[in-house]
Amino acid sequence: MVKGILGEARIRLLWFDSLGVKSSSFTMESSVGKIIVDPGAAAMQQSYPLPSSEKRMLRKKALAEISRELAESIAAIITHYHYDHHFLPSDMDSYSTDAWLNKLIIAKNPNMYINESLWSRSRKFLGEIIEKIMK
Repeated sequence: MVKGILGEARIRLLWFDSLGVKSSSFTMESSVGKIIVDPGAAAMQQSYPLPSSEKRMLRKKALAEISRELAESIAAIITHYHYDHHFLPSDMDSYSTDAWLNKLIIAKNPNMYINESLWSRSRKFLGEIIEKIMK
């Protein structure tokens, strides 16, 4: 429990590296609502000692839990555009894709202090969000 601008807030860790998938996703919940931070998960690097099939299964499980939390959140904070910090709507089923709708998205500025790779990823992510909203 932490006190701050949101009043008393509870922090819940959703998924982290030690669970077999690269991620650092967590939620903050207060009387204002739930905010999810870095809602993403990526497969662990090749050197991580798990079979590829298990890494894929763990990523799918992580994204399912993260997308459920996203659906219940009022806002999402994306600190940067590595795939372990956000997921693309096209990566998920329709329920999870819809989880991005009606959210305040607070994201790193895709035009400042960003390398070319992350610039491209930011465009893909934000483009998919806008495309989903426009449907």
